[in-house]
Amino acid sequence: GVLASGIAHELNTPLTTIQFILHSDTLLPPETKMLLQGEAERMGRITRDLLSFATPHHDEEIFNLNEVIQQTQPLLKSANLKYIELILELCAEKISVKGVRNQIQQILFNLVRNAMDATEHSVSPFIRIKTEKREDGVAILTVRDNGTGIDKENLQKILDPFFTTKSPGRGTGLGLFVVHQIVQKHDAILTIDSEKGTGTTVRILFLDRECVNKEAA
Repeated sequence: GVLASGIAHELNTPLTTIQFILHSDTLLPPETKMLLQGEAERMGRITRDLLSFATPHHDEEIFNLNEVIQQTQPLLKSANLKYIELILELCAEKISVKGVRNQIQQILFNLVRNAMDATEHSVSPFIRIKTEKREDGVAILTVRDNGTGIDKENLQKILDPFFTTKSPGRGTGLGLFVVHQIVQKHDAILTIDSEKGTGTTVRILFLDRECVNKEAA
């Protein structure tokens, strides 16, 4: 119900704007075309974010998390990072995760996209992606930035669908919601620590399947 009403509200606003422009008898000036394009792109982002977790996937497998991150790195770097430093700190050990590769990539894209927006005005901005493997068989993926951070009163809302602190047109409020849905599908745990003016740290705790299989044997 929350999703349905949210989708209707979010899509209705840009659609109304587009319909008004398209039914106008006047020629479209450049600034109007830019507005039309921006609203259409916003609708596209909402649709893509929803489809990324709403579409059923059946290609689960056991893969090396570090490998997937390395394969995704060139795509992340091409995502208009500009002056932001992307740092990879991957543990030397293999991390065996059971799940869907492209959904893990979706997690990385969404977290990096949020971090990019948060570090827009930071001095020496960076986004650090780190993996580590604990002795108890838990593998941790960490994405940290030195951006604006999140107010304490908003920390409990950031996983709600369509909640965003970004300026109008810049965010759909679905990025972290999608991340949380995918994390749950992978039987993992999501934690978010943030301090206003310092930055945000997102951690995802996976079970290392190699360790689990050894214990079972």
